[in-house]
Order: sequence, then structure tokens, then C-alpha cells
Amino acid sequence: MISKNLSDIKKTIASSAEKAVRNPSDIVLMAVSKTFGAESIRSAYQSGCRIFGENRVQEASKKIVSLSDLDINWHLIGHLQKNKINKAVELFDSIDSVDEILTARKISLRAGELGKRIDICIEVNIGRELQKNGVMPDELLNFAGEVCDLENIKLRGIMAIPPYSPDKEASRVYFRKMKILFDKCVAAGIKIDILSMGMSGDFDIAIEEGATMIRIGRLIFGNRTTNCLL
Repeated sequence: MISKNLSDIKKTIASSAEKAVRNPSDIVLMAVSKTFGAESIRSAYQSGCRIFGENRVQEASKKIVSLSDLDINWHLIGHLQKNKINKAVELFDSIDSVDEILTARKISLRAGELGKRIDICIEVNIGRELQKNGVMPDELLNFAGEVCDLENIKLRGIMAIPPYSPDKEASRVYFRKMKILFDKCVAAGIKIDILSMGMSGDFDIAIEEGATMIRIGRLIFGNRTTNCLL
């Protein structure tokens, strides 16, 4: 099932890229494996996935250990609590949800202690929603500049989740705003290459609007369960 699902997703990626006159190979697929167990992840890996996203440090830690024989690039995409920073830096290759400079500093400090340099993305609250985490759009450039000064961090890009709507076309305006922010960062000399936006319900729209990374869970693994079975 997972292999067939991935084949269908790749066809949609190619179609959406064609509409936007883009090369499908420029779009990276992240398999969001939160709540799914090691067996499902192995199946997706065998079908070609190499980048996997997890929401929670504690849940991911068990999977990362049990799948240590695979060359998986692990991304933390959920909000990072300050008491989980040390463990997250140990486990993950990239932390894609950084939205506070204090968190970024602690990530850099811990990475230095471990002798590593860790990738991060800045989470942007593109819809300015009070209930969501993320840097406000008008604060992004200054925030990115501060992050770039941290020794043990490599800023790779920006990510966002637009406000929910049953109509995926409603996401388009927010994806366009994210692309504008991405281009402003690049124009300011900030060397980023990841514009992470678009999920199972709207990734085709995100690609049309410039996403370089999409985060897909349900369309790969099926509907989620409440428990993670290792």
C-alpha cells in the first residue's frame, strides 16, 4: 500500500511541478511518520523515502533507535519544548520548528557540546493565528539574522502551516506569502534553500506556489491511530 501511495504522490508532484514550470526533482518529500511504527517507516524507506518527520521527541526516540541501521534523515517538525532541547539535538538531523531565539541559542550550545552542527528551519506563523507557534512574518528577517550568527546551527529554510480550511485553495494566498518571505531572505543574503509548506490536503497547491519541501503523512501511511506501535 505504501509503495502505491508514494507512486501516486510522485505523479501529483510531477503534475504540479509541470503547471508551475518547475523541475519535480527540486521538490523534496518528507514522510511524516508521527504515530506510525517502525514497520511502516521501514516500508516507506524501502519505497524510496529518506527524510522522515516526527512531532514528539519522546515518541521519535524509540523509533530512531530501532531504525538506526537505516540512513534516515530525521526532522523534528513539532513544537520543541525547552526541556526536550538536549535530547532533540542528540537525536535529530534537523529541527524544523524553531520560533524563539532562546531556543535557537540552546540548540546551538547543545550541538557544540556534542561536536555537531545541526540544521534548522524557522517556523513562521503565516496566518498570524494566536493559538499557533511561529515567528511573525514581519519579524522573520531580523530573527533569521540572529540565528545565522549562532555557531553550531545551519539555517536551512522556513516552514509554515496555513490556517485550516476545507477548501485547499484557501491555502494558496498563505503559500504565496511564504514564497515572498523566502525570496526576501535570499535577497537579504540569507543562504536558505528550504521552503517547507504543503501537507496531504494541499501539497499540490504548495508546489505550484514554490514549495521546495512538502510534508506528507496520511497519503503515505493512511489514517493515523492514537498510539504509536513500534
